[in-house]
Amino acid sequence: MVGYVARGVVFCVAGGFLVDAAVSFSPQKAQGIDGSLLKLATTPLGPGLLVVVALGLVIFGVYSGCEARWREVKPG
Repeated sequence: MVGYVARGVVFCVAGGFLVDAAVSFSPQKAQGIDGSLLKLATTPLGPGLLVVVALGLVIFGVYSGCEARWREVKPG
């Protein structure tokens, strides 16, 4: 659950950049995941927030790897 929340935070920030770029007709304002993480790092909570989000993304990656390795697929 933690991983999904961290992933959602990153994608919401990236989506906010896309909406801002669309509303202002300024495509250079659009940011990807790297720009979203950089923006999180420059907030007042800064490095702490970035560490929490990074740990959440690592947890999500570990969960996804475990799910891919040990998922049981039933035929039919």
